Amino acid sequence: MGHIGEMLHAYGTLDEQLREELSPLMRELTGVAMEEIAELPIDKASAVVMEQLN
Repeated sequence: MGHIGEMLHAYGTLDEQLREELSPLMRELTGVAMEEIAELPIDKASAVVMEQLN
């Protein structure tokens, strides 16, 4: 798992309230709404984020 995958995994382990509070920041950092990729496997979610960052 690369850095993006590790970040997404860590985000997924947060409690729901903290995820909601951090969601705008995560969108600003990655260009992707976490809600849009929440159900994807980590490797696919990482690919979506990497595509957006490039």
